[in-house]
This record gives sequence, C-alpha cells and structure tokens, in this order.
Amino acid sequence: MAELEQSHRHECENKALRQNIENHKARNLEVARGQRYGLVIGLTAIAAGAALAFNGHGLPGGFIGTGGVIGLVAAFLYSHRKTSTKE
Repeated sequence: MAELEQSHRHECENKALRQNIENHKARNLEVARGQRYGLVIGLTAIAAGAALAFNGHGLPGGFIGTGGVIGLVAAFLYSHRKTSTKE
C-alpha cells in the first residue's frame, strides 16, 4: 500500500513538473514574439521619422523617430527589470 502511494505521488509530481516545463516554454515563446513585434514597430517608427525628416518635415520626423527610439529602450529596460525580479 505504501509503495502504491509512493508511485502515485511520483506520477503526480512528474505530471506537475512536465506542466511547469510546458508553461515555461509557452511563456518564452510569448516573450520572444512580443520582442519581435516591438522591434518591428520601433524600427518602423524610426524609419518613418527619418523619411519625414529627409522630406523637409524635421520636427514631426524628429518626434516620431525619437518616440521610436525611446519606446525601444523603455521596452528593453522594462522587460529586463521584470525578468530579473522574477528570478
């Protein structure tokens, strides 16, 4: 009876461990996807700002380009701080 209880407990712990691993993998994929989308959005803002600035609209181009750079830096710092506090 004790051996049956022990094997059941091991099975439950193994299931929980496998689920934790799957959850961790899913979270990593979600974070990677968010970083890729953020990079695309930031680079698009920088490119749009540069295009505006080269076409004679320096002030709006500067705002858009600067906003893109600040957004990328803020997202990186926030992401880094969030992951370092969880560990």
